[in-house]
Amino acid sequence: MQKRKLGNSGPEVSAIGLGCMGMTFSYTPFPEKKDMIALMAKAVEQGVTFFDTAEVYGPYNNEELVGEALAPYRDKVVIATKFGFNIQDGKMVGDFVEIFDYNLLFLASLMPQKTHFLTHSQEFS
Repeated sequence: MQKRKLGNSGPEVSAIGLGCMGMTFSYTPFPEKKDMIALMAKAVEQGVTFFDTAEVYGPYNNEELVGEALAPYRDKVVIATKFGFNIQDGKMVGDFVEIFDYNLLFLASLMPQKTHFLTHSQEFS
């Protein structure tokens, strides 16, 4: 599998990534959870190290699925997520929340993924 570096100083990831949105959001009917966990495991086995999710996909349950599925491989993969959406009572009610500390918002976005691995680059700040 070919690799790519994210930005100038970011982590190296597989050239082919796996977007996980359709596993829990947008495209119905949704596949079985166990099948999506097996799919992500097979992707890792095939050399995929870059996975994409977002807190708004569900909301939150896509990040939870990705976090659970990739937990055994967490030191080998990179999970990209999008966060900061205005979600209330399980629904997106606006574009983005107004918050002054994006570091706290970023840390909160890691909770559904059950991960503590952070990659931060000034290039992406």
